[in-house]
Amino acid sequence: MKNIVILRMSVFVASCLFCFPAYAQFRGFDDWNRSGDRRALCRQSIELTGVEDDMDQRIREIVRNSYAAIQRRPGMRTSTDANIYSEVLDETLNNTKDPILRQLLESCARNFTISELRGINDFYMSPAGQAWLRKGRNLIMPEMERAISNIQPRINEVIERRYRERAMN
Repeated sequence: MKNIVILRMSVFVASCLFCFPAYAQFRGFDDWNRSGDRRALCRQSIELTGVEDDMDQRIREIVRNSYAAIQRRPGMRTSTDANIYSEVLDETLNNTKDPILRQLLESCARNFTISELRGINDFYMSPAGQAWLRKGRNLIMPEMERAISNIQPRINEVIERRYRERAMN
């Protein structure tokens, strides 16, 4: 009787060790096969988290900087020339948005599971997620910039001191 109980327990443990990894692997393949769903969830995550807005802002910044540089160029005779250049540059950068988004979506789809993406999207659609986005961008990011600016002189001093110490040795 004791041997039968031990045998049954061994069979149960062995089946668990076999079934759980098989189930996990099956779910992984199922998740991979549903990459269209994953891409749609990634698209939603990119929009909800503000990544796309950040990308648009950086593109606009590039356009503004290029436009300002063109206006300072000696060969630029009229504001019409600068405006034409700005329009061409703006169109070019808008056309580059699609490949950038495609690359972001592919990376997201490779690195996140469907359940992770649903959790991310649920959080950012919740009041807590919305508050984090709103306050995080307006309060925390500027505070981080200030903190970095405040510590920069100390970093420079430490680097200078260490450099002098090593140069003298």
